[in-house]
Amino acid sequence: MTKGQRITVFIATMVLLAVAYVAFYNPITSLGERGIVIFSALIMLSFITLLAEHFFTRPTDVVASTLSVLLLISPVHALLAETGGWYWAIWIYSALLLVFSLISLLLLDKNKSPTAISNRISNVLYRVSTVAGSGRFVWFSVFIVTTLFYVDNQSPLFVALLAYAAFILIIDPSKTFRLMLLKTQKSGKAVAEIFSVQADSGYLAHTFPDAPAVKRFDIVGFSAKAVAEGAWKTGLVLDAYQLNQQRWLRILTSDQFSELEQKTRKPDVITDAAVYLLKAEGDVDLMQTLVGVISEGSDIQKVRFEYAFQVPIEEGELV
Repeated sequence: MTKGQRITVFIATMVLLAVAYVAFYNPITSLGERGIVIFSALIMLSFITLLAEHFFTRPTDVVASTLSVLLLISPVHALLAETGGWYWAIWIYSALLLVFSLISLLLLDKNKSPTAISNRISNVLYRVSTVAGSGRFVWFSVFIVTTLFYVDNQSPLFVALLAYAAFILIIDPSKTFRLMLLKTQKSGKAVAEIFSVQADSGYLAHTFPDAPAVKRFDIVGFSAKAVAEGAWKTGLVLDAYQLNQQRWLRILTSDQFSELEQKTRKPDVITDAAVYLLKAEGDVDLMQTLVGVISEGSDIQKVRFEYAFQVPIEEGELV
């Protein structure tokens, strides 16, 4: 899902929320400042779901979500007194996640080894905060508690608010657009969508839910117009891994990969930023000589690499 599509969906939901506010103006105003809390939670729920957390949660996202929750509910504690322990549960939960995220960011030191104590603690706190600190969960908790306590559950307003929140939570805009994209591809080989440019020749992509399995060193092609200057590109999948229930690909392109473009066929119908799995026509010399890819921990005296299992090698051979 591109940035433009996310913004479009977000604006549409804001218009829908504005219509609901006008339609239920009297019951909403009767709630007073509690109504502000409810609608603020819905707006933030929409923003976090559609824009901020479009693929995965990071410690900085957790800091932003939890801090904004604390800033919203702390000044109105007296107004939310009826919620009792639920108020304090949300407050303490948000505060703990905020502290964990900040400590994780402060302890992280890229100049130290990953096995250093500070980086190991940072990694543990990172996992805790990112797994438990979804902005959608935190803001939905604020919304559902205030709605259940202060909105009549027999009223149309109650039904409308829950329907809107359920719509935001159930719909996954990125999956929706990816499924639509899959259905419109005549080639049927769109497997992923470009997420970001990592370097001049490196790209990060996330796979579609129903895409066939993509393996390391598979050949792929894509149009990079949506993320950078350039037309059709072909490259190799350097890595395929799972992160936060999403399948991700690291793709390498190079001017020296011209053979890949010559021995593969560009799909008849393509979409910008969509990644297509390609099949080589005949043997590819590059794949017959590719030993592996340089990995972290390499230095001038020792080169570490991820073996491609394409070419048999033995100790003492020149690579």
